Amino acid sequence: MSEKARILTFGFSDADQGHIDARMSEIGVPAPTHLLSRHGSVVIGDILQEGAIGTEELDCEERLVLFHNVSDGGVRSLMQVFKSLEIPKPIFAIVTETSITWTLAELMAHLTEEKRIHEGSK
Repeated sequence: MSEKARILTFGFSDADQGHIDARMSEIGVPAPTHLLSRHGSVVIGDILQEGAIGTEELDCEERLVLFHNVSDGGVRSLMQVFKSLEIPKPIFAIVTETSITWTLAELMAHLTEEKRIHEGSK
């Protein structure tokens, strides 16, 4: 059985999240799951499977758009939609076999480090 496609977002203000949700509705895509700072200690797989919420706060300034079980073409199209919105630039990522076992805090630390290295190489 295949899991349904999901989009998860983290770090956006309520106003920015409202713009995202409205645009997704306009194009017929379900609103993303809004990850909160208290999801920091929760494993990504548990968030996807059970909607688990943790108790430890994640202090991270980055914004994230995380795709799960979305086709390559769907990811490309949705990235363009996000880029067209007047919202802060997020990190885009896809849930992998490895990252599904990480907590949100571990994923954000990894992605933030990758971003730092990538921006330093420009």
